[in-house]
Amino acid sequence: MIEIIKQLLELAGEDGVIRQLQLDYKAIPARIQQLEKRVNGAEEGLEDCTNRLLVVEERKNQAERELEEIRSNIAKSNSKRSRVKTNREYWATMKEVEDLKVLMKTKEEEVLSILEESESLGKEKAGLLEKLEAAKPGLETEIRDLKARLEVAQAEIDRRLEARGKLACAVEKNLLERYEALTSAPGGQALAGVRDGICMACNMSIPPQVYNQLLRNDQLLSCPNCQRIIYWLDHEDLEGSAGQ
Repeated sequence: MIEIIKQLLELAGEDGVIRQLQLDYKAIPARIQQLEKRVNGAEEGLEDCTNRLLVVEERKNQAERELEEIRSNIAKSNSKRSRVKTNREYWATMKEVEDLKVLMKTKEEEVLSILEESESLGKEKAGLLEKLEAAKPGLETEIRDLKARLEVAQAEIDRRLEARGKLACAVEKNLLERYEALTSAPGGQALAGVRDGICMACNMSIPPQVYNQLLRNDQLLSCPNCQRIIYWLDHEDLEGSAGQ
């Protein structure tokens, strides 16, 4: 009977390794996606800043063109004033120049404000670019490493599943079905060691009669409390067994 327990323990050990490998495998794509999101987010942030800077530059160019046009109109008005023949025309020209100067001052302030905005965006863009250039190589390397790990993990899972299949074939059919049913149940543990009359899985006492039967090692028994297949944990033939 101890050989059957050893078979089941070896199978349980392999199942435990496979479960952990599968958990690790499932976690890798999420990590890759997280890293790619960071890279894409940084690139999108830089692109957004660049686009905003382009818009501001266009506003600046437009404002500068309008300012230059105002200055040109002032020069034309001053030139026209030297050719007027009546006081009425003179004062009308003076009023025109003064109005243009007020407009010019407003436009100069607008240009200055846009220049400050452009300078601020330029610094923001430089900072974003610096951060991206510093972080992107490391992030891309980590992504490549994770993708490589994904391939290695899949190969290891496949290898383990093949080995697990061979172990399962060595277990009697009805017993394997019982084992699989327990493994599929909440908790996912089919076997439980017993020490000093206590089931190590549910921490409940085993009835003395059942415990004595367990020590005789002449039949497979289940814990009356959690229904797992039980075995004497301190049996000398189980020392170092997988899954103990």
